[in-house]
Amino acid sequence: VVIIEEKQLPTVEEVPLNAHDRETGYKAVVDLSTMDTICVVPNDNQIVQHNHVLKEVNKLDNYIVHKTELLKNGTMLMIELKEREPKQIELLPKDFLEVSAYIFNDYKKSRGLSVLGGGVRISCTNQVTSLIKKKSLPVLAYGTAEFSAEIESQLTKCIEAWRDPAIGEIMKLANETTVSIKDIATELPKLPKKYTDEVMDGLKDQDTVFNIWNAYTQVITHKIAPGVRTLKQLSLQKRANKILKLVEVQHE
Repeated sequence: VVIIEEKQLPTVEEVPLNAHDRETGYKAVVDLSTMDTICVVPNDNQIVQHNHVLKEVNKLDNYIVHKTELLKNGTMLMIELKEREPKQIELLPKDFLEVSAYIFNDYKKSRGLSVLGGGVRISCTNQVTSLIKKKSLPVLAYGTAEFSAEIESQLTKCIEAWRDPAIGEIMKLANETTVSIKDIATELPKLPKKYTDEVMDGLKDQDTVFNIWNAYTQVITHKIAPGVRTLKQLSLQKRANKILKLVEVQHE
Protein backbone atom coordinates (compact mmCIF):
# COMPACT_ATOMS: atom_id res chain seq x y z
CA VAL A 1 0.00 0.00 0.00
CA VAL A 2 1.47 3.36 -1.08
CA ILE A 3 0.67 6.60 0.70
CA ILE A 4 1.99 9.77 -0.94
CA GLU A 5 2.51 12.67 1.45
CA GLU A 6 1.35 16.22 0.73
CA LYS A 7 4.92 17.48 0.26
CA GLN A 8 5.57 14.80 -2.39
CA LEU A 9 2.78 16.06 -4.63
CA PRO A 10 3.88 18.54 -7.30
CA THR A 11 2.53 22.08 -7.24
CA VAL A 12 1.09 23.19 -10.56
CA GLU A 13 0.58 26.59 -12.15
CA GLU A 14 -2.02 27.59 -14.72
CA VAL A 15 -0.49 29.36 -17.73
CA PRO A 16 -2.84 31.00 -20.30
CA LEU A 17 -2.14 29.97 -23.90
CA ASN A 18 -2.20 32.68 -26.54
CA ALA A 19 -1.70 32.51 -30.30
CA HIS A 20 -0.63 35.59 -32.24
CA ASP A 21 -1.47 37.76 -29.22
CA ARG A 22 -4.99 36.34 -29.08
CA GLU A 23 -6.49 34.29 -26.31
CA THR A 24 -7.12 30.67 -27.25
CA GLY A 25 -9.53 29.84 -24.44
CA TYR A 26 -7.10 27.26 -23.10
CA LYS A 27 -4.45 27.12 -20.39
CA ALA A 28 -1.50 24.85 -19.69
CA VAL A 29 -1.21 23.09 -16.34
CA VAL A 30 2.52 23.17 -15.58
CA ASP A 31 4.37 21.09 -12.98
CA LEU A 32 6.56 23.70 -11.26
CA SER A 33 9.10 21.09 -10.09
CA THR A 34 9.98 20.10 -13.67
CA MET A 35 8.37 22.94 -15.68
CA ASP A 36 6.71 20.25 -17.80
CA THR A 37 3.21 20.81 -19.15
CA ILE A 38 1.14 17.90 -17.86
CA CYS A 39 -2.09 18.84 -19.66
CA VAL A 40 -3.91 21.57 -21.55
CA VAL A 41 -7.47 22.38 -20.48
CA PRO A 42 -10.16 25.01 -21.16
CA ASN A 43 -9.79 28.23 -19.17
CA ASP A 44 -12.95 27.58 -17.19
CA ASN A 45 -11.63 24.32 -15.72
CA GLN A 46 -11.36 24.71 -11.95
CA ILE A 47 -7.95 23.50 -10.82
CA VAL A 48 -7.59 22.39 -7.20
CA GLN A 49 -4.03 21.48 -6.24
CA HIS A 50 -3.53 17.78 -5.45
CA ASN A 51 -1.68 18.65 -2.24
CA HIS A 52 -4.53 20.90 -1.11
CA VAL A 53 -7.06 18.10 -1.64
CA LEU A 54 -4.93 15.62 0.32
CA LYS A 55 -4.43 18.14 3.14
CA GLU A 56 -8.19 18.57 3.45
CA VAL A 57 -8.87 14.83 3.23
CA ASN A 58 -6.48 14.22 6.12
CA LYS A 59 -8.82 16.32 8.28
CA LEU A 60 -11.80 13.98 7.82
CA ASP A 61 -13.38 12.66 11.00
CA ASN A 62 -14.93 9.41 9.81
CA TYR A 63 -12.41 8.25 7.21
CA ILE A 64 -8.67 7.55 7.09
CA VAL A 65 -6.38 7.53 4.06
CA HIS A 66 -5.57 3.95 3.06
CA LYS A 67 -3.79 4.55 -0.25
CA THR A 68 -2.86 7.42 -2.57
CA GLU A 69 -1.75 7.20 -6.17
CA LEU A 70 -0.91 9.59 -9.00
CA LEU A 71 -2.38 8.53 -12.34
CA LYS A 72 -2.46 9.76 -15.93
CA ASN A 73 0.94 11.45 -15.95
CA GLY A 74 0.19 13.18 -12.66
CA THR A 75 -3.04 14.82 -13.83
CA MET A 76 -5.18 12.64 -11.55
CA LEU A 77 -4.80 11.96 -7.83
CA MET A 78 -6.62 8.95 -6.41
CA ILE A 79 -7.15 8.71 -2.65
CA GLU A 80 -8.57 5.48 -1.26
CA LEU A 81 -10.26 5.82 2.12
CA LYS A 82 -11.47 3.41 4.77
CA GLU A 83 -14.03 4.10 7.45
CA ARG A 84 -12.33 4.95 10.74
CA GLU A 85 -14.68 2.49 12.44
CA PRO A 86 -15.39 -0.05 9.68
CA LYS A 87 -18.67 -1.94 9.67
CA GLN A 88 -18.47 -5.34 8.02
CA ILE A 89 -21.48 -6.83 6.25
CA GLU A 90 -21.65 -10.64 6.00
CA LEU A 91 -23.11 -11.62 2.63
CA LEU A 92 -22.64 -15.35 3.12
CA PRO A 93 -20.76 -17.33 5.80
CA LYS A 94 -17.16 -16.02 5.88
CA ASP A 95 -17.87 -13.70 2.93
CA PHE A 96 -17.71 -10.08 4.07
CA LEU A 97 -18.21 -6.71 2.46
CA GLU A 98 -16.72 -3.48 3.77
CA VAL A 99 -17.42 0.09 2.74
CA SER A 100 -14.69 1.72 0.70
CA ALA A 101 -14.55 5.30 -0.56
CA TYR A 102 -12.45 7.07 -3.16
CA ILE A 103 -11.67 10.67 -4.00
CA PHE A 104 -10.40 11.61 -7.45
CA ASN A 105 -8.90 14.99 -8.30
CA ASP A 106 -8.48 15.35 -12.05
CA TYR A 107 -6.95 18.45 -13.62
CA LYS A 108 -8.47 17.50 -16.99
CA LYS A 109 -12.07 17.57 -15.79
CA SER A 110 -14.06 20.82 -15.74
CA ARG A 111 -15.05 20.14 -12.13
CA GLY A 112 -12.19 17.87 -11.34
CA LEU A 113 -12.92 16.70 -7.81
CA SER A 114 -15.30 13.77 -7.32
CA VAL A 115 -16.06 11.20 -4.65
CA LEU A 116 -17.09 7.58 -5.02
CA GLY A 117 -18.38 5.08 -2.50
CA GLY A 118 -18.87 1.37 -2.81
CA GLY A 119 -18.33 -2.04 -1.31
CA VAL A 120 -15.16 -4.12 -1.29
CA ARG A 121 -15.20 -7.81 -0.49
CA ILE A 122 -12.46 -8.27 2.10
CA SER A 123 -12.65 -11.87 3.24
CA CYS A 124 -14.29 -14.39 0.97
CA THR A 125 -13.83 -17.83 -0.52
CA ASN A 126 -11.55 -16.55 -3.28
CA GLN A 127 -10.10 -13.47 -1.56
CA VAL A 128 -11.00 -11.25 -4.51
CA THR A 129 -11.49 -7.58 -3.74
CA SER A 130 -13.87 -5.98 -6.17
CA LEU A 131 -16.18 -3.01 -6.22
CA ILE A 132 -19.60 -4.60 -6.48
CA LYS A 133 -21.69 -1.47 -6.48
CA LYS A 134 -20.78 2.20 -6.53
CA LYS A 135 -22.37 5.61 -6.36
CA SER A 136 -20.58 8.78 -7.42
CA LEU A 137 -21.39 12.37 -6.53
CA PRO A 138 -19.50 15.60 -7.28
CA VAL A 139 -17.97 17.86 -4.67
CA LEU A 140 -18.79 21.50 -5.35
CA ALA A 141 -17.30 23.57 -2.52
CA TYR A 142 -13.97 24.43 -4.12
CA GLY A 143 -11.71 26.73 -2.19
CA THR A 144 -14.11 27.45 0.66
CA ALA A 145 -13.40 27.38 4.37
CA GLU A 146 -15.77 24.40 4.63
CA PHE A 147 -13.93 22.42 1.95
CA SER A 148 -13.11 19.33 4.07
CA ALA A 149 -16.55 19.38 5.70
CA GLU A 150 -18.13 19.37 2.24
CA ILE A 151 -15.97 16.42 1.18
CA GLU A 152 -17.04 14.48 4.27
CA SER A 153 -20.67 15.37 3.69
CA GLN A 154 -20.54 14.20 0.08
CA LEU A 155 -18.79 10.96 1.07
CA THR A 156 -21.47 10.26 3.67
CA LYS A 157 -24.21 10.91 1.10
CA CYS A 158 -22.40 8.62 -1.31
CA ILE A 159 -22.20 5.78 1.19
CA GLU A 160 -25.79 6.20 2.37
CA ALA A 161 -27.06 6.24 -1.22
CA TRP A 162 -25.13 3.04 -1.91
CA ARG A 163 -25.37 0.95 1.25
CA ASP A 164 -28.97 -0.24 1.69
CA PRO A 165 -30.06 -0.75 -1.94
CA ALA A 166 -26.72 -2.31 -2.89
CA ILE A 167 -26.66 -4.70 0.07
CA GLY A 168 -30.26 -5.67 -0.61
CA GLU A 169 -29.43 -6.35 -4.25
CA ILE A 170 -26.27 -8.31 -3.50
CA MET A 171 -28.01 -10.39 -0.83
CA LYS A 172 -30.70 -11.35 -3.33
CA LEU A 173 -28.08 -12.27 -5.92
CA ALA A 174 -26.31 -14.37 -3.29
CA ASN A 175 -29.32 -16.14 -1.85
CA GLU A 176 -32.36 -15.92 -4.11
CA THR A 177 -31.71 -15.10 -7.76
CA THR A 178 -30.93 -18.21 -9.83
CA VAL A 179 -30.26 -18.55 -13.55
CA SER A 180 -29.57 -21.36 -15.97
CA ILE A 181 -25.89 -21.49 -16.89
CA LYS A 182 -26.88 -22.76 -20.33
CA ASP A 183 -29.06 -19.69 -20.90
CA ILE A 184 -26.27 -17.22 -20.09
CA ALA A 185 -23.37 -19.16 -21.66
CA THR A 186 -22.68 -16.51 -24.32
CA GLU A 187 -22.32 -13.82 -21.64
CA LEU A 188 -19.71 -15.65 -19.57
CA PRO A 189 -15.94 -14.96 -19.75
CA LYS A 190 -14.09 -17.09 -22.31
CA LEU A 191 -11.47 -19.15 -20.47
CA PRO A 192 -9.20 -22.01 -21.55
CA LYS A 193 -11.06 -25.34 -21.34
CA LYS A 194 -9.24 -26.57 -18.23
CA TYR A 195 -10.28 -23.41 -16.34
CA THR A 196 -13.84 -23.53 -17.66
CA ASP A 197 -14.10 -27.16 -16.49
CA GLU A 198 -12.84 -26.12 -13.05
CA VAL A 199 -15.46 -23.37 -12.84
CA MET A 200 -18.30 -25.68 -13.86
CA ASP A 201 -17.27 -28.48 -11.49
CA GLY A 202 -18.42 -26.40 -8.53
CA LEU A 203 -21.70 -25.18 -10.03
CA LYS A 204 -25.18 -26.57 -10.58
CA ASP A 205 -26.98 -26.31 -13.92
CA GLN A 206 -29.28 -23.78 -12.23
CA ASP A 207 -27.35 -21.69 -9.72
CA THR A 208 -27.31 -18.29 -8.07
CA VAL A 209 -25.79 -15.40 -9.98
CA PHE A 210 -23.47 -14.77 -7.04
CA ASN A 211 -22.16 -18.37 -7.02
CA ILE A 212 -21.49 -18.22 -10.76
CA TRP A 213 -19.63 -14.92 -10.36
CA ASN A 214 -17.71 -16.32 -7.39
CA ALA A 215 -16.62 -19.40 -9.33
CA TYR A 216 -15.28 -17.32 -12.21
CA THR A 217 -13.46 -14.78 -10.05
CA GLN A 218 -11.92 -17.65 -8.06
CA VAL A 219 -10.28 -19.04 -11.19
CA ILE A 220 -9.42 -15.66 -12.72
CA THR A 221 -7.62 -14.38 -9.61
CA HIS A 222 -6.04 -17.65 -8.43
CA LYS A 223 -5.29 -19.63 -11.58
CA ILE A 224 -4.63 -17.04 -14.28
CA ALA A 225 -1.50 -15.07 -13.31
CA PRO A 226 -2.07 -15.61 -9.56
CA GLY A 227 -0.77 -12.93 -7.22
CA VAL A 228 -0.42 -10.25 -9.90
CA ARG A 229 -2.80 -7.89 -11.71
CA THR A 230 -2.29 -8.32 -15.46
CA LEU A 231 -4.30 -6.61 -18.19
CA LYS A 232 -5.65 -10.01 -19.23
CA GLN A 233 -6.76 -10.74 -15.69
CA LEU A 234 -8.39 -7.32 -15.29
CA SER A 235 -10.19 -7.74 -18.61
CA LEU A 236 -11.55 -11.13 -17.54
CA GLN A 237 -12.55 -9.76 -14.15
CA LYS A 238 -14.44 -6.92 -15.85
CA ARG A 239 -16.25 -9.46 -18.02
CA ALA A 240 -17.01 -11.60 -14.96
CA ASN A 241 -18.49 -8.58 -13.17
CA LYS A 242 -21.11 -8.36 -15.92
CA ILE A 243 -22.54 -11.64 -14.60
CA LEU A 244 -23.97 -9.66 -11.70
CA LYS A 245 -25.92 -7.50 -14.16
CA LEU A 246 -27.51 -10.34 -16.10
CA VAL A 247 -30.63 -10.24 -13.97
CA GLU A 248 -32.68 -7.30 -12.79
CA VAL A 249 -33.25 -7.38 -9.05
CA GLN A 250 -36.51 -5.82 -7.91
CA HIS A 251 -36.09 -3.66 -4.80
CA GLU A 252 -38.82 -3.82 -2.16
